[in-house]
Amino acid sequence: MQKEVFKNVSYSVGANIINFLAATFIAFIMPRFLGVAEYAYWQLYSFYVGYKGIAHLGFLDGIYLKYGGKCYEELDKQLLHEQLILLFVMECTFGFIIISISSILLVDSNKQFVFVSLGIAVVIYLLNTFFQFILQTTNEIIAYSKCVLIERVIYAVLVIGMLFGGIKSFKGMIIADLLAGCCTLAILMYTCKGIVNEKFKDVSRAFSEASDNIKIGSKLLLGNIGGTLIIGSARQMIEIYWGIETFGKISLALSISNMLMVLISGISLVLYPMIKNVSRDRVHSLYPFLLCSAKIVIMWGLLLYFPCEKIFTWWLPLYKESFLYMALLFPICLFEGLYYLLSATYLKAFRKEKVLLIINWLTVLVEIILLLLARNSLICIVLTILISLGLRCYLGLGYLSRILNQKFWKDFLWDIFMVSCFVYCAWTKKYICVFIYVISLYLYMMRNKQWKDLFI
Repeated sequence: MQKEVFKNVSYSVGANIINFLAATFIAFIMPRFLGVAEYAYWQLYSFYVGYKGIAHLGFLDGIYLKYGGKCYEELDKQLLHEQLILLFVMECTFGFIIISISSILLVDSNKQFVFVSLGIAVVIYLLNTFFQFILQTTNEIIAYSKCVLIERVIYAVLVIGMLFGGIKSFKGMIIADLLAGCCTLAILMYTCKGIVNEKFKDVSRAFSEASDNIKIGSKLLLGNIGGTLIIGSARQMIEIYWGIETFGKISLALSISNMLMVLISGISLVLYPMIKNVSRDRVHSLYPFLLCSAKIVIMWGLLLYFPCEKIFTWWLPLYKESFLYMALLFPICLFEGLYYLLSATYLKAFRKEKVLLIINWLTVLVEIILLLLARNSLICIVLTILISLGLRCYLGLGYLSRILNQKFWKDFLWDIFMVSCFVYCAWTKKYICVFIYVISLYLYMMRNKQWKDLFI
């Protein structure tokens, strides 16, 4: 069991390290070549693609929850083939609706292109998600990691080829994204050919199963939509009140701040099927170590802000404003990392989708109130993103600590101190605070027995 977990983690993290390097390289190159307005439209496309999950109505989340912990060989492949066909028909319908409405209502040709591409992306990427969820939940992490790796490499090669070939348009970047998605879909279909090659036989059973999947997954879907809205509502307000270029600059800061999430997601993929398969006592004993380890690694990772800020400011002088706001946004990788690695993973494994839904929508409600109060200040809107994600993170950890009978408040206050220290240092450029931050982090490590034993 331990050998298999280590192997899965190694493959997943390895693939995500390459994914991280590709994402970093693209974030480094794309804004430089595209220009502010073109890059902003690319970010607008990425923003709306983030809502693609709405189009499956909880269908895929139901599959994810239902099959978590099973072996691939145990699956009813004929039933899953029928679900695949129904999903394809449903997404083609949604895609057609998006393309038709945007073609009729939108006057801006660039936004029209964005939404037409979104209609196509919905079909491609939700079919990809179907196969990816099957591989994730059945612990086929190596196959999943290879597919993710191939997709990012294909995308990076296409983007670099287009940029150096003189195609400096957001439309070219979107086409590259869709082509990479198509290539990945072909690979995933081959990987899961046991499902693809089955035949559609029982219509009544297929619709009954689809209805059950939607029923099971709807709470998780609504929770995920709420989670997307936490950042999405603030970004939407920025696009409406400050324009597309400011939207692009803030989006760049968010993209760079979220880069560490690429690595964290690799571990969370392995954790979910593992938690589903181990005893409750083992899950309880694992939690404190995972929580402490994640905090320490991410908090050390926050120090990457300082070289990143210098390098990106030099390389992208037109985005200097972005890196000012990045000082406020960089700690979101701590809040997002802890939420997705621990809160979301554990609560999904415990089938607490309703709790995730309440946490996300309570956070959205608080954020909307804060946004209304902060609507006239861009700095305050950016701070609202940080505060809201921090609220969601600690609502999740607080609930999880209660059901696992773990201490919470002392670590919570320490975390807030560390994040405040980092933000003050990054915003004011008073680097004496870096020394205070490092000493505080070392003391935090020494407070934890499991980590203290490694150093003393």
